[in-house]
Amino acid sequence: MALAAGAIIGTWFWDVARDSLTIDDALAEVHGLDPALARSELRLEQVVSAVHPEDRPGLAEAIADAVRRGGRYAHQYRTRGADGAYRWIEAIGRVDLDASGNAVGFPGVLIDIDDRRRVEAERDQAQTLLRSFVEAAPGVVYAKDRQGRILIGNRGTTDLIGLPPEVYVGRTDAELLSDPAQAATVMATDERVMASGQTEQLEEDVSFADGRRACWLSTKSPLRDADGTVVGLVGTSLDITDRKAAEARHAEVEERYRLAAQATNDAIWDWRISDGHVIWNEALTTLFGHALSETSAQWWLDHIHPDDRARVDADIHAVIEGDGTAWNNEYRFRRADGSFASVLDRGTVLRGAVGEPLRMIGAMLDLTVREAAEAALAKSEERLRFATEAGDMGFWDVDLVADALIWPPRTKAMFGISADVPVSLRDFNEGIHPDDRAATLAAFAAAADPAQRALYDVEYRTVGKEDGIVRWVAAKGRGHFEGDRCVRVVGVVIEITARKIADARLKELNEQLESRVLEEVAERTRVEDALRQSQKMEAVGQLTGGIAHDFNNML
Repeated sequence: MALAAGAIIGTWFWDVARDSLTIDDALAEVHGLDPALARSELRLEQVVSAVHPEDRPGLAEAIADAVRRGGRYAHQYRTRGADGAYRWIEAIGRVDLDASGNAVGFPGVLIDIDDRRRVEAERDQAQTLLRSFVEAAPGVVYAKDRQGRILIGNRGTTDLIGLPPEVYVGRTDAELLSDPAQAATVMATDERVMASGQTEQLEEDVSFADGRRACWLSTKSPLRDADGTVVGLVGTSLDITDRKAAEARHAEVEERYRLAAQATNDAIWDWRISDGHVIWNEALTTLFGHALSETSAQWWLDHIHPDDRARVDADIHAVIEGDGTAWNNEYRFRRADGSFASVLDRGTVLRGAVGEPLRMIGAMLDLTVREAAEAALAKSEERLRFATEAGDMGFWDVDLVADALIWPPRTKAMFGISADVPVSLRDFNEGIHPDDRAATLAAFAAAADPAQRALYDVEYRTVGKEDGIVRWVAAKGRGHFEGDRCVRVVGVVIEITARKIADARLKELNEQLESRVLEEVAERTRVEDALRQSQKMEAVGQLTGGIAHDFNNML
């Protein structure tokens, strides 16, 4: 085999007993020796001196072993030629022993294996590089033969299988994986790749030896020999369990974002700051008439009223380029028909690990409808004010969201408060007479309760905050609800102190009249009783007299 691997480049004969070495010219040249010297007897040491220093100990040991046992000898080493360069050779010979077992002759030849060793070195280097790459590669890296037996695997493969390479190399997934169904799926995929000769990338569910489950992104390609025939398969698998979970969370967030964007009347926007890419929801069309499409930040800026543009641009970039996160501004935004809408725009900057701006998400509220509603409300409140003043009434408005109270001067006067003094719900609560407070607040709570939505209809006394005067008032109102939440309770109030005083006097007069009537009736009854008694006595007297007269006549 060795002779077929390279050309014979020299011969030798060594008389072991005499340590006399005879070599040909070619061998002398290979060892950098003078050919003329080679024709004379040499000592082994002279030839060995041309061997690479790193190879001499091994050569000496191989020669000594061959001399000791006799028979075939073969050894590879580097030798320095006449040009001073080292090259690989293989010495092949035979040690002849005498009857006593002593070495007597040692003939042999030299084979040039320098090219072969260079190829082998390159192959070994490539294999080392491949092994290093396989070991360093994340996830699972492996190769299998045509029958699905594992040829090589990295540390990830070892962790997945839970066995050392010397155990799993040469075995199939059916023999190694604990889940038969999983093994069958993997092997079916491998067979499909080898049969088609095409690379596939797919997701695979796998189970670890310790019971953990994971999702892998696998890439599998056919393994071919020098003739291009598919002889197996190579594959890599990356654990994407965390990525899949993150994708699921992201999809859930995106779905909530989509539903929220559909549910609101605001124009929701998502600005990718790195390239100015902006995505809008459907409200861009419904509110402003623009076709729903992916636009740019410059498009948005171009649609801001010229008088507002520089101010808004500077304001939003001050937040982005600073360290803030919240931004809001009011400006005029051009509709598709060329008119301008007053808008309130609010956004939040999303930053990276080192504070760099990544995205900005916000909502644009069309203030046109709100401003129209506020104007209509102002007119309505003005009409209400005129009506209440004409009817000597006051009105009240309790904003439960803002925890605010609105009283005009007439209502404040009913609580003994000057017209220019600000009021709060505390003034209302503390201004109610202690004896009436519980019932009044209970009626208010019932009006604001989504389950009851009762009419607020009460009469109670107030104690003036500034003057201490006790006044009677009558109030009526109703709650205003958004869904199942009361946001406001509004109503009217009128002072009824005079009526209450009149009612009290009328009650007093009625009580006096009733008392006098009762006295008159009692006197009349007494007189009538006396009269009846007198009449009875008179009748008795008449009867007595008659009886006496009749008795005298009888006598």
